[in-house]
Amino acid sequence: MKDNTETKTVKQFILILLAVVLIVIAIYLFTTKVVNKDSENTSTNNNANTTYIDPTKAIVGTMLNKGTDEYYVLIYDSTSEDASSYARLLTSYSSSKNTKATYTVDLSNAINSKYIATDGKTNPTASKLSELRFGEVTLLKVKDNKITNAYESVESIKKELKITD
Repeated sequence: MKDNTETKTVKQFILILLAVVLIVIAIYLFTTKVVNKDSENTSTNNNANTTYIDPTKAIVGTMLNKGTDEYYVLIYDSTSEDASSYARLLTSYSSSKNTKATYTVDLSNAINSKYIATDGKTNPTASKLSELRFGEVTLLKVKDNKITNAYESVESIKKELKITD
């Protein structure tokens, strides 16, 4: 009779051990599946949140700090009706040989909006940053972090950039 109870005890121990092993395996499989699913979501979100900073864009506050070489800054409102024609000016200029670097400042950007000449009085060559005011379109020629020339009409911009239609 002693053998019979020992056999029952061994069988119970083996069954309990198997049940514990199965539960541990089930928990392991479940957690690896959840962790992998979370990793896939995280990597997908990281790709979606990748941002690109365009080095040719500037704000009024930094447009004079683009280097010591001579360069141009085209300032206009990208939401205006003529915005695409202003952008084409730079595209035409950039496709020419021996061009200077070009940057754009978007006046529709909230940071730049305080520099719009609302009263029609532009001041593109002001000595102080706070006094700068720009009209519909302005091309600045910058050298050694200073504005050397300003062009406020499409015709004068084309002439300076040597663009022919």
